[in-house]
Amino acid sequence: MRQARAAAAALALLMPALAFSAVQAHQGSYSLRIDFLKPIDDSSWRVHVELRGPGLDVGCTGVLRPNIYYIETRDISRSLVAAPLYYILDTVCPQAAARLESISRASGGAPAVVTVNAPRGYLARSAMDWRGYGPPGGPYRVPLRMLARYYVFDSVVVADASSYHVVDNSSTGLTIIYSSRLPGKTASYAAHVVAVVRSLVSQWLGPSPRSPVLVVLVDPKGQPLQLPKSGHSTGGMVYIKTGLLQVDLPWLVHTAAHETVHGWLNSGLLGGDFSLEEAATEFLALKALHDADPRLYSMAVSYVRGSIEAGDAYATWMRMNAALRYAGVHACGTDLYTRALRQLFNSSLAGGGKPVSLLDLIRTMLSLAPPGCRKRLKASIGPALIAAASRADSWPFIDIEVFEDSSTSASTPATRASSPPRTQTTRNKSTGYATYATTGSPVLVENPERSQNPHGATVLTHSHAPASAPGWIVSGALGVALGVVLSRLPLARRS
Repeated sequence: MRQARAAAAALALLMPALAFSAVQAHQGSYSLRIDFLKPIDDSSWRVHVELRGPGLDVGCTGVLRPNIYYIETRDISRSLVAAPLYYILDTVCPQAAARLESISRASGGAPAVVTVNAPRGYLARSAMDWRGYGPPGGPYRVPLRMLARYYVFDSVVVADASSYHVVDNSSTGLTIIYSSRLPGKTASYAAHVVAVVRSLVSQWLGPSPRSPVLVVLVDPKGQPLQLPKSGHSTGGMVYIKTGLLQVDLPWLVHTAAHETVHGWLNSGLLGGDFSLEEAATEFLALKALHDADPRLYSMAVSYVRGSIEAGDAYATWMRMNAALRYAGVHACGTDLYTRALRQLFNSSLAGGGKPVSLLDLIRTMLSLAPPGCRKRLKASIGPALIAAASRADSWPFIDIEVFEDSSTSASTPATRASSPPRTQTTRNKSTGYATYATTGSPVLVENPERSQNPHGATVLTHSHAPASAPGWIVSGALGVALGVVLSRLPLARRS
């Protein structure tokens, strides 16, 4: 009896290898195999890696541990591994990581069969799921160039089935991996937000090879190296760790939406500085919720208002992106902002991903603007940015009255006449900016609270803390300076 059990156990261990060998022999391709053998302790695993193909035979066994210096490489524990494939390869078998990059350049069109094996009681998933490369968990048949360019930098997840629920949802093309200590409602909210935002951003910017397919939710006691109430994205994986107290749904909705957009705006996709990669992500996340679901938008914006009030960098630069979108719609009657992001995203995929900034976005908007409204667009950007400084905390995140006042004063003969910038700045200050900041004024905004008519409008009065005069002088000067800069910007070439 003991011998029979031993034989059965040996056969069970051999089955993944036999299946993998059969696939490899049938496909005649390169093969990458990652075997998570067993956890060594609470924060390390023994892992075996093999990379094989024509003239290639690399194999290593090593120990995978977290690296606390990067948020994406801290998620390695006995019950859950959620780490980029490249980090796993480079830690366990650096030769495989180096050779994979070199053979992809020489044989980029060749296929690769990727297999991720987990020990008994664990389940493996990856960012290659739900993309037509194979069933959830693999094995995957992936073009070598796609593996080396995109998926090697995305996540592999190995979860203890006794500690985490793993739900493969074929209707949404998402796998939700959530702690058994968390309520199912929390997982449902996060998965729904990811699916909604992913759908809209895909329509706006086009399909992404690393749009989210995995949603990982960790309870406060899990993954001790990650801070509670935090989130990050590797593109194909949205990772969220909840807070110490009851789940904060507004924070959860906002975080899930934000991290979903990083499936497009991320290193290796459309990357850049903070003004674009993080701030445009924040704005697109809110725009997607605003357009798709007033209830979810209302929850997310209730969280964002605290950031706007605090004046943190995310909220400040998000409103700069909101201002650019508003300027394009106002000047040309079309969403030039989103069209420009789409062009930059597709150009990045086609050309290898040069980092971009908000200035590149402005140039692209100008290049896409019809000739008849290009001048109006240049004239609108400065006032829109000034209006964004009002700390408006509802859609469209700029104060429309301030924008209209600024646009009107900019189009008067007195403004068009040659006068020193200081005079115009003083005039701008006297047209109501300081008065508005101290007294507040009605703003016409779309009302996300009205579920019966999400496109309705209402008049809201925002009260603002008094603004110091120097701040408004700087804002006025910014508008003038931007007008000069924009008038000299060369038009970007159409790709």
